[in-house]
Order: sequence, then structure tokens, then C-alpha cells
Amino acid sequence: MLAAAGLLPVLAAAAGAAAAPRSPLPASLWATIAVCSAAAPDSTVGVVGSMPGDGVPRDRMFMSVTLQYQHRAGGAWVDVEKGVTRAWTPVGSAASTREDGWTFQLAPAARPFQVRGVVAFQWRRAGRVVQAATRVTTAGHPSPAYASPAGYTAAVCQVS
Repeated sequence: MLAAAGLLPVLAAAAGAAAAPRSPLPASLWATIAVCSAAAPDSTVGVVGSMPGDGVPRDRMFMSVTLQYQHRAGGAWVDVEKGVTRAWTPVGSAASTREDGWTFQLAPAARPFQVRGVVAFQWRRAGRVVQAATRVTTAGHPSPAYASPAGYTAAVCQVS
């Protein structure tokens, strides 16, 4: 039904150390859609996640992004297709807050549909996961520098 033609990683590091991740996790842990170019023949959806560091430079942070579509209006969310999940990717030292994102290229579909991103986060120390969380894309976050258009942030993207 849908296929991803490619993934383009982008990285932006924010300045300053953040508090150690703990439950409940801080507001600086979020996911958003920063690019929604829904025109055929190829649609582009950019998903960005932000995660706070724990202030320990030797700790490492990782993210994984999955793209989902809504099966029917108001229905269940389903992973787009096998291979559309961005595998666990290192996003840097946990010394400070990090943002990372992926751009998904979608092949044309028979009818319009909505997509969203699901971002999984891990904080690792000496290779072991010490904290994990997941966020579904929501709107209203600080817009990443590479948002298109500038200032764009959304929960879902309507693809035609």
C-alpha cells in the first residue's frame, strides 16, 4: 500500500545540560512532524524527536522512529510497512538535550490518509539501557531549524 523510498537523517544539538531523565520525563521529551509535503507523486513527512540529556557526557542517547497511518477515519494506527521504522540510531552524548529527525518519502496511494510518527527513546550507560520512553507526534513544540515551512510543528500529516 505505502512504501518509503528513503530516509534522510538530520541532527541538531541544543545547548545546555538537562536534568537526568526520570519518571515523569520532562517536557523537553517530545516528538513532532516538522515537514508535511503531502503533494503527489511523492509525499515527504519529516518526524523530529527531542530528548533531554542526563548531564553525563559518557552516557549515550538513541532514538528510533516509526511512521504510522490511520487505517480509517477515527480507526487504529498501523505501521506504514516493514522497513519504514528507523532503527535505533545514536544521537549523541547525554551531556545535553538532543534533537534528531528522519524524512520519509512515501509512494502515491489510492486515497488520502493521515500519518503520524512514533519516536522511541533510550538512554544508555556502558551499553545498558538505563531509561526508555516513547512519544507519539504532537503539535506545539519549538520548531526545529529544518522545519518546512519555518515554524511548522504538527501531530499528523494529511497525505493525498
